[in-house]
Amino acid sequence: MELSLRKAMVAAAVVVCMSGGGLGAQEMPKEIIISAEADFMTYCAVCHGRTGIGDGPVAKDLVTNPSDLTQLAKANGGTFPEDRVQKVIDGREELMGHGTRDMPIWGNWFKFIARTQDAEGADEITSEIIVSLRIQGMIEYLKTIQAK
Repeated sequence: MELSLRKAMVAAAVVVCMSGGGLGAQEMPKEIIISAEADFMTYCAVCHGRTGIGDGPVAKDLVTNPSDLTQLAKANGGTFPEDRVQKVIDGREELMGHGTRDMPIWGNWFKFIARTQDAEGADEITSEIIVSLRIQGMIEYLKTIQAK
């Protein structure tokens, strides 16, 4: 992980711990949102496409079509479904009534990355905070690609 991104995540983690809550887009360090776009292109675009409409290079080979991520707010009455999107991306909490899980569980992957990229080894709490920040950054990025 780049040093500036690591510093931004540590600073954001301190704010999260001190406030007892999450970060909104206004408090989210720009490095995290920029990193979230890179995460999207690395982990999500292969299925959801570079613009998020569900036309990634492997989409045609999947049994279930990837969601059009640009329509999330529109499909939810104009409000971005932040809590649901967080749970879908994270994947470690089962969503009752939504059938099988076709999308990869990114919460476990981001936690693995957090623990292996830190030379001293991130502790459990730090790893979870980094996972939460990456997913929150992704949510803030997804908000920017919503159809108007």
